[in-house]
Amino acid sequence: MPRTTPRTYALVPAAGQGTRMGDTLPKQYLAVAGLPMLRHSLAALAAVARVDRVIAILAPDDARWDAHDWSALAGRVEA
Repeated sequence: MPRTTPRTYALVPAAGQGTRMGDTLPKQYLAVAGLPMLRHSLAALAAVARVDRVIAILAPDDARWDAHDWSALAGRVEA
């Protein structure tokens, strides 16, 4: 039987609503250096060679993900 290399996935919880913070925007989408905070986390994990795929775990009703440009992370990140 051929031996396969295990795959490594990074799961990033990003389903919060930001209510305790008191903002109308969930904190994962707040801009830090011009980009959503979540983008920085996803990019850092996507840059790790041993990580095969990065998965953002979003709330079922998250309508903000599609409003952002994630193309720079294409092929390595999904939601």
